[in-house]
Amino acid sequence: MKKGFDMIRKGIVATISAAALICAPAFAGTNKTGGNYQILQDAANAGGGAAAGGNFEIISSVGQRSSNRLATGGVFSCASGLLGSIDTEAPAVAISSPSSSQSANGSVALVGTAVDSNDVQWTLYIGPGDAPTVWTQVASGSGNRAVSYTFGAWDSSRYAGRYTYKLVAVDARGNAAQATVTFSVDYTLSISGTVPAMQWVFIGLPAAPANPDPISIFGNGEYKVFRWNPEASPDPHTDRYRYPAAIEPGYGFWIKSYDGPMSYTYAAQRIPTSELYSLPVKPGWNQISSPYDSSFNWGGVQVRKAGTVYDLSAAAGMGLIHPTFYTYDQGSGAWVPGNSGSTIAPQTGCYVRAYDDVELMFDQSARALSRIVRPTEELRVEISAAVGDRRDSNNYLGLSNAASAEYDVLDAEKPPRAMRDIEDGRHISLYFPKSTWTKNPGNYSADFRPAVARAGQSESWDFVVETNEIGERVELAWDCDALPIDKYTFSLIDLATGARVNMAEQCVYAYVAAGAGSSTARFRIEIVRLGAASAAKTCSLKAGWNLISVPLEPDATGALVQLGDKLRLVDIYQYYDGAFYTGAEVDIQAGLGYWAHVAADTELEFYGLPVPEGQSVTTPLAPGWNLIGNPFESPVPWDDSVAFKCDGTDYSLSKAIAAGYVRPGLFEYDGRAHVPAAELKPWKGYFVKASRACEAVLSNDGE
Repeated sequence: MKKGFDMIRKGIVATISAAALICAPAFAGTNKTGGNYQILQDAANAGGGAAAGGNFEIISSVGQRSSNRLATGGVFSCASGLLGSIDTEAPAVAISSPSSSQSANGSVALVGTAVDSNDVQWTLYIGPGDAPTVWTQVASGSGNRAVSYTFGAWDSSRYAGRYTYKLVAVDARGNAAQATVTFSVDYTLSISGTVPAMQWVFIGLPAAPANPDPISIFGNGEYKVFRWNPEASPDPHTDRYRYPAAIEPGYGFWIKSYDGPMSYTYAAQRIPTSELYSLPVKPGWNQISSPYDSSFNWGGVQVRKAGTVYDLSAAAGMGLIHPTFYTYDQGSGAWVPGNSGSTIAPQTGCYVRAYDDVELMFDQSARALSRIVRPTEELRVEISAAVGDRRDSNNYLGLSNAASAEYDVLDAEKPPRAMRDIEDGRHISLYFPKSTWTKNPGNYSADFRPAVARAGQSESWDFVVETNEIGERVELAWDCDALPIDKYTFSLIDLATGARVNMAEQCVYAYVAAGAGSSTARFRIEIVRLGAASAAKTCSLKAGWNLISVPLEPDATGALVQLGDKLRLVDIYQYYDGAFYTGAEVDIQAGLGYWAHVAADTELEFYGLPVPEGQSVTTPLAPGWNLIGNPFESPVPWDDSVAFKCDGTDYSLSKAIAAGYVRPGLFEYDGRAHVPAAELKPWKGYFVKASRACEAVLSNDGE
């Protein structure tokens, strides 16, 4: 090629040096006159361009569309490549509506223009705030819009605050331009409800009333309002409940009408959804609610301490707050626990337990963050106590690989007494007394212990039942059918009489409340692990990375419990739903795969029961790549003996592949790279890709 021109054939186009640079792309069918031509024609387009003169060097890439232009004169050096060097001018984009000063609601349409000589592809986005970091697509399309055009409309009926529209246009050459406009969304809501006569109800306040005084909200009728103040001193009549001078968005409170059903309606401004809403809480119990007029996912709440924001799980792990919230069952008078996967309905009051002076940060668009492969609870048993029309249910004892002997986030304290019990003086309460705990001593409604791993090993829970219904029959109840009697024996012991009950055969234990003014009865539940002794299996790891599985159903699934001191010798990772978990976060379960890295050849010992031949093991698959393993001690072929459950329908492997739910390939790691596999071997892990949430069902007929 001519001097001064260097073309890198594997790249796009490199150096161009010429006295005159006029791009004249060569097309199939280009007219050429003169001499000294060197032309790479575009193999995908035919055009009617022309070049005249001499000393040409013309390069036009395969498949690159170019405009028809005429070049005349001498000494040309031209390149038309994948970078689109012909058109460097961005589209013209403008927004005429909404305006930055506009206050909108309902369906908010964006009107404007987007024009370019090479046509445009356009996309419309909406984002919260004046400078959004997260955008949601509203609409998209193609074609020039030279006159006022409605690109799309956003339904703002569930939102409030400042929002920004962004219109992006890209021409055929890849040149892009955008226009933005920030506007306000304002909503005045009408909040209404009815307080039943002569009943304490636990409600919440969504939106911000013009005047937060309870009288401005509920009027001057015969009613009482109380809210728990964790900083108040206990009162003999109302404990820490006090009349609130103001009811702010996100507050929970008790209210009772003494003069028939009381209907209320008040106007309020919706809380801005374009920013986090802060609700301060104090150490102790706090009455809260969703600050929004729509349900809120509790797992999406964040916790701010000293300017730093943490998700709920991290805040709970730091001891800032407990992840459980409680609502009130109006019928039974019992507290109902909710967790990070639960939602808080509008106008529903909740109790939360804080251990520090922090702020709850609400984001209406938040979704819960969680890792669920299989439940980590080994055991959960509910026990309730009832006397007359009073019942205390939702009290739990359990075993979990994530639990400790003393306080952990699976343990949950008992909420304060409801206003009904305080006002009429009648109550019953079942709790696990933990006054000797080093951290967060108190009375608990849930007490979880580390998993019982060996046959013959036992565990016990002491609990107390208090009531002032002296002389009345008190019943303790549990669900006999829900007890895993194939794994444990269950005994209830009355510590006052020594009476012992087989909980698998008797579902209720009754006694008569005795005492002077109040009754305090003490009980114990004992369990003993059944079954064959756990087997110990050894996994041999080579130095470096290993992709493994464990053909056992461990007694305790936590890697820390399983590996003990050897956990420090291995970097072990669990992969699920696009995230890695490591160290003590890892759950060892049959049917799953794990990455393990060791510095030198190492042997790890795992404890558990082999999965019986002929029994199937179900492993959840998330969209994307999944790590699975062979749960058995013999190979499992990767064929139609493997079943899948997707959207409630059963598929064989071939049918799941044909439906597009599972990719055909199964991949193992050979120490250097991922390679295809035809079967699942014991102790090895494998990658499989799914397009949606399904379950893989692995089985072995024992042959």
